Amino acid sequence: MPGSVRPARAAEPSLLVIGAAPEITSRFARARVERVARPSAARREAIAVVFDLRTTDPTRLGELRADPRFAAAPLLLLVSEEPPDAILVLFDAMDCVNPEATGGLDRLRRRMRTLVEMGEHRRAAAERLMPPATTDDGGASGHAVLDEVDLGVVTADRDGFVTFINRTGGLLLDVEPELVGQHIGDLLALARPLTSVLGDGGRRSISHDMIRPDGVALDLELTVGRMQEGDANSYYLIFRDVGEDKLRAAERTRFERLAAMGTMVAGFAHEVRNPVAAVRSLAEELEEELRDAGRSSPHVSMMLEMVARIERLVRTALQFGRPATPRRGEHAPWRIVSDALTELHGRLRALGGDIRIEVEEKLPMVRVDDKQIAQALVILLNNALDAVQSTSRVSVRVRTARSLDVTEPRVRKTEPPFAPVVRFEVFDDGPGIPGEIVGRIFDPFFTTKPAGTGLGLSIAQQIVSENGGRLEVTSGPGATAFTIVCPASPM
Repeated sequence: MPGSVRPARAAEPSLLVIGAAPEITSRFARARVERVARPSAARREAIAVVFDLRTTDPTRLGELRADPRFAAAPLLLLVSEEPPDAILVLFDAMDCVNPEATGGLDRLRRRMRTLVEMGEHRRAAAERLMPPATTDDGGASGHAVLDEVDLGVVTADRDGFVTFINRTGGLLLDVEPELVGQHIGDLLALARPLTSVLGDGGRRSISHDMIRPDGVALDLELTVGRMQEGDANSYYLIFRDVGEDKLRAAERTRFERLAAMGTMVAGFAHEVRNPVAAVRSLAEELEEELRDAGRSSPHVSMMLEMVARIERLVRTALQFGRPATPRRGEHAPWRIVSDALTELHGRLRALGGDIRIEVEEKLPMVRVDDKQIAQALVILLNNALDAVQSTSRVSVRVRTARSLDVTEPRVRKTEPPFAPVVRFEVFDDGPGIPGEIVGRIFDPFFTTKPAGTGLGLSIAQQIVSENGGRLEVTSGPGATAFTIVCPASPM
């Protein structure tokens, strides 16, 4: 129509990059990128922020978080060296990455996917949260939409009393979604009122730990915001449990570190193998010459024993550094246990007894490399026998269970994906693992045995992980249990 004015369209949200950050392009990030020198120069709303600490004044982080447009945006820092943990906490940064380090670009690409996904998810959830001011059904349709959101959503009136909980929120908090009238501070175990949490801002994201009434610990990522209703404020809260995400991130970091260490160890072991073989050959020739001359020397025998020990360590190190690719197939759990016991036959006979075995009937098949899982089981059984020096004090139980799907992350799922698994449990009634070292037992070269290599449990964990499972440990005074959890095939 002549003379009409077309309404201005809001700028499409983008990934905000502050500083040079040459690694971050729209193609690399798979998102629209707006690059600025300082936060105030940004023209668009940001779904997430990348801040290059290598080229930008760190004081602008404060400017970033003070800007209401970006106060709650997920933040990733690019660094040349690890900053103090206080920096990450103070500015609520998701993580920091050094793109120039070995493997840094791959790590950055993974973190970028998480960052953008988190930002888009927060924005979508916030948009879904805002129902129309009036509806013909009294708001029922808006609530129905919120029930399909894969995040917990709670609304509260200006006094902090709950007016709505969506289905996911009820599941996470283990309360009935119809529960209303309870104070939000009691429901979420908040130590401060919502006005104090928000301050002068309209929305804020925080980390929040709480214990449900049934004793389950929750590590929540919680977003609190204001909604204007006439002359009064009401509140909305969006949350999800990120405890599983953090565990997976820590596990990924651990395996990245182990992979780098494995490469180094394998290279070192390869270089050592040839000179050790030469020393063995010389020692054997010396022993043969002494025998031909009718003489002997205990030093030569001791030398050969030491060389044999070094060779065992080299073989173990090579196995840790260059693990074989699993050849997965359908295998019966009892057969894997049988193969492990066959390999241990000599030691069991020397100890004069058998290990107690309990195998559940009608177990499903497991999709693994049977030889590798049997090898991991042998490592666990040897450790148990080392701890107690008696077969009667060691037992194996194999059973089915339902567990969080080991192949599918529990991210933004209204109901956690559960899948059948088979558990190979190795028990001993030894002294247990001291609490101060239980977190280090899977570290390469950490051992409490005088003649141990410190690689057994690292290799077992590596094997189990490569086969799509996980290795668990529980220990206390007088009892230790290691469990290999393997994905089961559909029955």
